[in-house]
Amino acid sequence: MNKWMETYVFLCEDTTLVTRENYIANQIIPSIGNYKLNKLTRIEYQKHLNRLSEKYAKTTVQTIHNKAVELELLQHNNFLNMKVQKDNEIEKRNYLTRDEVSIFIRTAKKGKSHHYLIVSFLLRTGLRKGEL
Repeated sequence: MNKWMETYVFLCEDTTLVTRENYIANQIIPSIGNYKLNKLTRIEYQKHLNRLSEKYAKTTVQTIHNKAVELELLQHNNFLNMKVQKDNEIEKRNYLTRDEVSIFIRTAKKGKSHHYLIVSFLLRTGLRKGEL
């Protein structure tokens, strides 16, 4: 993972790097970090993929699954034909409902004035937090 991060650091934005570092520290290392790659069994690896699929989209899990081979950290993929679960049927949305916006604004008004200004600006422009 450290070799991968040393290579990957130059290929991504700072915010993406932070996300990847957190993912490695909180998902990969706790799950399969104690295994040497040649000792990791298909069953344990499949359990790892299943756990990831509970939190991440199918395409994200598939991308992570293929990175070590892509960067030639492995000579070949010992885990070919592993199954990645389908995305959960739960509707994923990346927006607030009208009621949620009202609650968000009311709550922001109760806090510090600059919090309200930030919330109001984000909601009115559609900017993401990182863009702000």
